[in-house]
Amino acid sequence: MDKFTLENGNLIKTRKLDFFESLIVEAMEAEMEEMPKDAQWDLVKGVAHLFDRLKSEKGGTTYQLAKDWFAGLAVHVPFKNHDILERAKAFGALSEDPSEETQDRFLVRYFGQLASALFGLRREFKI
Repeated sequence: MDKFTLENGNLIKTRKLDFFESLIVEAMEAEMEEMPKDAQWDLVKGVAHLFDRLKSEKGGTTYQLAKDWFAGLAVHVPFKNHDILERAKAFGALSEDPSEETQDRFLVRYFGQLASALFGLRREFKI
């Protein structure tokens, strides 16, 4: 998946999405029917919609609230350890044969990394 940024009101491809950003985009696509029509198929409005949901469901938009929100499975992201690790390996975010310690570290940081990716997309899109 490609990553985009806004330039003069237009989305410009800048690089490939990282693993966590791609999961957020997949989550938005999974929730397409629940999103307002103007947010469907529009990455900027989709990210804004997620922040609106975060604010209404958690009462704010802090990093910790977003991390808890993802961990509470408010958004359609992989949540089983095995699924997370297999997806990360397939994406190249983890080596094919990571150590137990590496896998544990990855899983401990998973929901925080999702929150960071969401905030990074918001910053890029100037939402």
